[in-house]
Amino acid sequence: MIQLKIKINTRPLLQCSFLALLFLLSSCKKNVAGPKGESGKAIANGNTKQYKTQTITIEPNMWKNEIKAKDWDFKIYNEAITQDVILNGSVEVSVKLNEEWQVLPYSNLDNFLQVFISIGFVHLYNYKVHGFTPKPQSMTIKIAIFTKAN
Repeated sequence: MIQLKIKINTRPLLQCSFLALLFLLSSCKKNVAGPKGESGKAIANGNTKQYKTQTITIEPNMWKNEIKAKDWDFKIYNEAITQDVILNGSVEVSVKLNEEWQVLPYSNLDNFLQVFISIGFVHLYNYKVHGFTPKPQSMTIKIAIFTKAN
């Protein structure tokens, strides 16, 4: 039986592949401006205005567990949340996390912080999907109320 030994030199192939990749990556230009688009239609006045803001810090002992024994809720009274705001405006609620504001609802793994709005109130609801929800830590909440512009 005759055995053939063929030796393939892969070094030139690897060098060519490396050079081709280097060429492709170095030829890309970043942040190249594309063609200018058409200008948008100018609007004299928007149709909403920020009516009122409220910032509140909720301490752990302020949370209640009235809805479900394992979950936590908190009500914030705000007289500016009227029927007209609910029907024609909006209410945006944010929580401050690591010095940044996060608009609600917010989730972190299986822990959720939700918001419900009713006349005169912002309802916060903190719960965990699996298991018992520990009492929330201190958190700062911001409420922004928007109404129709006159």
